Amino acid sequence: MSENVTFGYVQKRLPVGGQIHLLCYKDNSVRFSADPPGSQVNGCLVIMQNCSSRHTQTQYRSVPYITVHGGIILSKIAYANRTLHKSSRQLLDKMVKIVEEYEDMGYRITVRQLYYQLVSRDILPNSMSSYQKTSKLLTIGRMTGQIDWDTIVDKARNPLMPSEFETMQEFVEAVRDSYRKCRWDGQDSYVEVLVEKEALVGILEPVTRKYHVLLLANKGYLSASAMHDTAQRAIYHQRQGRECKILYFGDHDPSGMDMVRDIEDRLYRFDAIADVERIALTMDQIKKYDPPPNPAKMTDPRSGTYMTEYGTSSWELDALNPDVLVRLVESAIVQYMDRDLYDDMVSEEEEEKARLDRAVCNME
Repeated sequence: MSENVTFGYVQKRLPVGGQIHLLCYKDNSVRFSADPPGSQVNGCLVIMQNCSSRHTQTQYRSVPYITVHGGIILSKIAYANRTLHKSSRQLLDKMVKIVEEYEDMGYRITVRQLYYQLVSRDILPNSMSSYQKTSKLLTIGRMTGQIDWDTIVDKARNPLMPSEFETMQEFVEAVRDSYRKCRWDGQDSYVEVLVEKEALVGILEPVTRKYHVLLLANKGYLSASAMHDTAQRAIYHQRQGRECKILYFGDHDPSGMDMVRDIEDRLYRFDAIADVERIALTMDQIKKYDPPPNPAKMTDPRSGTYMTEYGTSSWELDALNPDVLVRLVESAIVQYMDRDLYDDMVSEEEEEKARLDRAVCNME
């Protein structure tokens, strides 16, 4: 009988590299042990499905362990066994290493980002067959328990689920954690970040959240509705006396290089004015970081103008190392803020959260 194991959320206090070992006894009860000994394991939820009860030879069987990378618990569960040719085995090992590098930095990774890392490190040639091989081996790596499912980003399929809470205390804590003041009140500028690739939202969002900046994935040319909404935000902040700054991150290709002009022109059509600044990808960054090139798309109606200025190659934003993207977006944001004023607003926010905590305690 097959034995499928599903892991739920685990709260933990483990050092980097620590492991939680799960032992399922023949009555389907679960025991936990931690490595190194003395590590704390709290709130573990393990759901056992289709478990065989025929364990007459041994008292327990081992369930795949959970490894900690950079403070994040990663469950690597083998659902299948696969025998690979030597070349595929070696390539998968290199893919696992890259994924774990991203894990250690606190990032998740897309198939395309992984592929470009393989290309930039001269592990694979830049071709459609190499991309397809990367995607196939990535699936095998997850199915065989070598790569954690949660480290791979698939933005095309986002499930929707209403918020739910076990207790009122959990709800109050969630409200407290989500409370923020208008942190840019009093600033001379209003800033938004636009990124061409939705898959890169996970890289940029921690920075934009830290500085309370709107982040929008335009996924190509912005729709009329999205552009209208952007214009209305710009008009509102202009009336408050702020200069509107839109920081743009996009591919260096015929359409990507046209985005800044398109955004400025269409905002003007809605009577909004904003300074749209291209932060990445630029030719200077291409020369500095040497991302792998792609052929410029000849079918793009803007390809003629692009190739006259830049030649026949194009480059994708995904190919930049995530740490580079983080540095670029952070430095671009902070240049338009009064940091002392912003920090004062955050301090005021924390004081108000503390008052909320005291109010909740008095209610109890």
